[in-house]
Amino acid sequence: MKFANFAYLLGALVAAAPHLQANLITNGSFESPVTTELSQIFFVGSGIGAWTVVGDTGGSVSALRNGYGDGGGLYGAQDGVQHLDLTGPGLVPRSGVAQSVATTIGSTYDLSFYLGDIYGSTNPPLASGVEVFVGGVSKGTFTHTGPANVASTDWVQKSLQFVALASSTEIQLLRIADPNADAYIGLDNVSVTLAANNGAAILEPSTLALGGLGCLFLLARRRR
Repeated sequence: MKFANFAYLLGALVAAAPHLQANLITNGSFESPVTTELSQIFFVGSGIGAWTVVGDTGGSVSALRNGYGDGGGLYGAQDGVQHLDLTGPGLVPRSGVAQSVATTIGSTYDLSFYLGDIYGSTNPPLASGVEVFVGGVSKGTFTHTGPANVASTDWVQKSLQFVALASSTEIQLLRIADPNADAYIGLDNVSVTLAANNGAAILEPSTLALGGLGCLFLLARRRR
């Protein structure tokens, strides 16, 4: 009986292991709400699921659904069927999105997101870019220029680490304050997870399985 119970517990631990690094961001791929059109504008102060649109007065972002095309480009999501264009219908004023997540003071977290750009035939090329703020502090500017003459969204992953200074941390992503920035700045698949190098090690499923098999072997020998 004890052997069976231990095997059951081992299986539960292995199954739960991937969730130890669960995404703290809600609606990270902007799949909610489902847009009524291929493009839907959200102004500063409005909500996009758990996100809040932030920025200068009159600013906005656009939720784009797969199949949306403008100026000869095809704007597809990196994950799911929707993503954001941080420029809204224009470049001025500045805008972006923000969300607060529960954090543990002193713990290290990984922030990851995908930045999209369409180079098209613009010459010189214009870069998509966002400035990332964590807890109200700028963590730098991240840019991306898609490949030449490709009329569809090119995505690249960007990431950074931060140490939580409070039990709740606001994540804010704003389009760069540059009048020469691209008229399209794609954002998708945002995540915040507890960093693997965060003090106490996070065991991988394979590690748990190997350790558990060893325990099962020793237990079986003892039963003999």
